[in-house]
Amino acid sequence: MQRFIWFLILFLCSPFAMAALNLQGTWKVTSYQIIGYTPLSEADAKAWIGNTARFANQTATLRTARGAQTCQSVSYQSRMEDAEGYFLIGYGVKPQQLGITQSKITVISTACRQSSWLGSYREFVQISEQQMLTDWEGVLLFFNKQPEGIGALSGGSQPLILSPQSLGSITPETVYQYQTLAATLQGYELTAKRGYMQVTRKGQLKFKIYPNLHTNKVAKILIYDDTVTAPGGVKLGMTYQQIFNQDGQIVDCEKSFWRGKSTCYYPSMRSVEYIFNTSRPTSGGKLTEIHWTADISLVSQ
Repeated sequence: MQRFIWFLILFLCSPFAMAALNLQGTWKVTSYQIIGYTPLSEADAKAWIGNTARFANQTATLRTARGAQTCQSVSYQSRMEDAEGYFLIGYGVKPQQLGITQSKITVISTACRQSSWLGSYREFVQISEQQMLTDWEGVLLFFNKQPEGIGALSGGSQPLILSPQSLGSITPETVYQYQTLAATLQGYELTAKRGYMQVTRKGQLKFKIYPNLHTNKVAKILIYDDTVTAPGGVKLGMTYQQIFNQDGQIVDCEKSFWRGKSTCYYPSMRSVEYIFNTSRPTSGGKLTEIHWTADISLVSQ
């Protein structure tokens, strides 16, 4: 019995078990980002939105509108990589362009012993506990982990994840329309105002959504919701030092149009701006707003 317990402990601490544990659960494709040449059309890329992948110890199932495909015998391996080297050398993009601000990333590789949607080999990059991505023929697919258990079954709303190309499943391709936005922002109340959509929860302002008047798609979102998670695990209320805490990061800051505030951003991630309640954020103050600008170049060839 004691030998079995030690074997179990060693197995659970092994790279195989840790990789399986990190991927385990259901993941939903919420957005994509085109990083170079791809044989996929924009329609092909968009068709991935809403698909889910469920990973278990030995199986991996993809569910689409056409049905489900399962690899019945999948194995996992995990390794750490330098984020800059992995993406800059491998894909020609800075990791911050993908919403990755940490210096190290976890890469989980999967191998399927049969013909399946996974292919014989695929890599998933874990951005956080709630988000990951994979390269699908030149298109990076972003997955958000789905809640499970009692909270999910009762219809509890999931905190939104912000990335350079999306807020939850709102992307630069999202039509600025009440029904579309309401379906995306479940658990919130939407009110049409002159020139923007006001989004509240329990009477408190959470977002302001502005349209592109030329395309009738979402152009900009002002975020006041402290449940939203921005790149690097950032949330409202954090300080400059808590947000920009990686060595070698390049950060630009400037005084905002609003008196007594400042705007900071990564030059390679301009679609996300951090608004602090002080004109000198490096000396104090807290993050009070996050502004997301829809960048069509991230999702369109």
